[in-house]
Parts: sequence; structure tokens; C-alpha cells
Amino acid sequence: MANLRALLRKLQTAHTAKGRRILVNQFQNYSERAGRMVTKYVLSEKRNGKLVKIFETWQIHEAVQFLADELNK
Repeated sequence: MANLRALLRKLQTAHTAKGRRILVNQFQNYSERAGRMVTKYVLSEKRNGKLVKIFETWQIHEAVQFLADELNK
């Protein structure tokens, strides 16, 4: 899990180097189904002065994959 977080930060830095500022927010909620705390990852970007959600997921690997795909466009 720590490796995925580090990779997420590196991809975020790579986007910044290309001129895109993508913010990664994490929200924790209690899941009745799982019986534990779960983390939601929300990726946002500033467009026209407003913060716009571009992707949200409960899985960190999906957030990493999204950033990698966006970088390769």
C-alpha cells in the first residue's frame, strides 16, 4: 500500500511538471458492509477558478491507473 501511495505522489508530481495541477484528497468513512474504515480517493483539478472532480474511487490502484493513463495521453 505504501508503494502505491508513493507512486500516486510521483504521478501527481509528473502532472505538475507538465503543467496540470491535480489534487488528491482522501476521505475516510465507516463501511457497514466491510465492518471497518474505508478510504475514498478523489482527484480534482482547478478549471476556470473552480475545483472540478475528475475521478473518484475507493481503490488506490484505480487512482494510480487513472493518473498514469492521463499522463500518457
